[in-house]
Amino acid sequence: GVENAREELADEVPVAFVVNGEPFAVMLATPLDIEDFALGFCLTEGVIAAPAEFQGMEVEQDARGLSVYVSVPRGRSAALAGRGKALAGRTGCGLCGETM
Repeated sequence: GVENAREELADEVPVAFVVNGEPFAVMLATPLDIEDFALGFCLTEGVIAAPAEFQGMEVEQDARGLSVYVSVPRGRSAALAGRGKALAGRTGCGLCGETM
């Protein structure tokens, strides 16, 4: 016989990263384990050189998605000046990669 199957899709929302008060990037992500995602993103993007430099974060949610305010040592954020992502996403929500 034919079985009724239910498929579930992961929710994805725009996640805006703000590093020491400066917009850095917007990514489309599942809004789960945001702290792990933020730490991994900061490491792979060179925002921090080691997990110990991740000094904390705050998350705000609104109708557009999540804003993740990340704190890193001042010397790290100074090195990032002008490095924000400026390319519009080519797929997905169209926001990925843009600074807000």
